[in-house]
Amino acid sequence: AYDWLAAERRRFLFALPSDTPSSPQAVRIVLLDLYDETRPLFIDLLSPTSSFPNITGARLTLLAPHRFLLKVDRSGQDTSTFVILSFSKGLQLLIRPRGLPATALIGDVLRLDPVSIADLQGSVNALDNSTEVRVSAWGWQGPSPLEGRTAVTAVGGQAFFTDLRIVARVDRSPISLIFSSPGLLPYLPPPLLLRPGSARRLRLTQEPLGIFVDEAFYQQPRVELLDEGDNVVEYDRYSLLEVQLKSANGSVLDDLSGTRTVQVVDGVASWSDLQIRSSSSSSF
Repeated sequence: AYDWLAAERRRFLFALPSDTPSSPQAVRIVLLDLYDETRPLFIDLLSPTSSFPNITGARLTLLAPHRFLLKVDRSGQDTSTFVILSFSKGLQLLIRPRGLPATALIGDVLRLDPVSIADLQGSVNALDNSTEVRVSAWGWQGPSPLEGRTAVTAVGGQAFFTDLRIVARVDRSPISLIFSSPGLLPYLPPPLLLRPGSARRLRLTQEPLGIFVDEAFYQQPRVELLDEGDNVVEYDRYSLLEVQLKSANGSVLDDLSGTRTVQVVDGVASWSDLQIRSSSSSSF
């Protein structure tokens, strides 16, 4: 039910169901340019309230240059939904040539160039102060990994994402960001490789065991440095971690001997010779 619909010289329009894992809830209009077949452009069309549930077919009819009528058929309904589509002269979203960084540090703010509202020739619409541009993780399964403002309004034809961060596991790398706005063709830059970010918290991975007075612990403690996405900060080889002995009421005891402060190696701190001298406290 979703097939070739209209043509304009070497550019073709198709109506397809959107890429949703469940039943189609939207219509995807694909613009295929024979001069660049490897990068088809598309627009996902949703109704303002509840999209188009139970789609069985969609068809485009050319009304005039750059103007089409979209007919959407749905199962269980005798009537069709009609939408008028108008394509301006190659209007699309594009990002500055410098683009995105090749890597992203988890939890750290991405240094992004502004996203511009421009035509295919790269001319920015400097009078645009109202278009809302959104960014999302392309094809991401589960909760969004993006933190910060994911929707901003253009100023002078440019949208500035100044506090965008990625919080995720690095084993989900790479991640692709997509910038979009209703009525404009989206921009999909090259994917980002994820790397551990700054250390945010500690995780005890090995507890001390076999504790006897004046003897080194049979099992010494080990601690990992984690970033905001719970990734081990493997590049950390310089941080220092200190261990203390506290009584049940929280006061620091001076009965711990051995090397209390150790240097982190590959994001992990390990102690080797801790022991407890005779202590007046039985709980610590």
